[in-house]
This record gives sequence, C-alpha cells and structure tokens, in this order.
Amino acid sequence: MIYRYRFISEHRTEFGVQRLCQVSGLRRQGFLEWIAAETARAARAEAEGVRLTGATPVVHNDFSCPQIPAAPVFGPYRR
Repeated sequence: MIYRYRFISEHRTEFGVQRLCQVSGLRRQGFLEWIAAETARAARAEAEGVRLTGATPVVHNDFSCPQIPAAPVFGPYRR
C-alpha cells in the first residue's frame, strides 16, 4: 500500500488525489493521513540510521584484516 501512496504523491499534480485514490481503490483520508505522518517517518528513519551506522563493529578474520559484517552485530564481537 505504501507504493500506491507514493505513486499518488508523485502524480497528484497531473490527475488529482481524488481520481488517483478512486482508481487505485484507496481511501483519500488514508492518503492524507500518510502525508501527515511523513515528517514522523523521516525523523524515525534518520534516528535509526544514526543509531545503526554508529554501532557497526569491525570484525577481524583469521588473517587480521578488518571487515565489516554483512548484518549489523551489536556488542564487542571480535575474534
């Protein structure tokens, strides 16, 4: 559903919100609520990005080369 809201947001100047919601089968009020929550989503994504990038550890393999793990690992996990 997020993709539909994003599509409506990108094309609302061309066709209008009411028509796009009608064609896609969404409520207009739901789209307006999604727009109103956009600032909260952006702030939450920024806070999560800062938290994850600051906590990425460096892991050493058997050859003592520093590597960043594929998934974030929290805590002092070093070999």
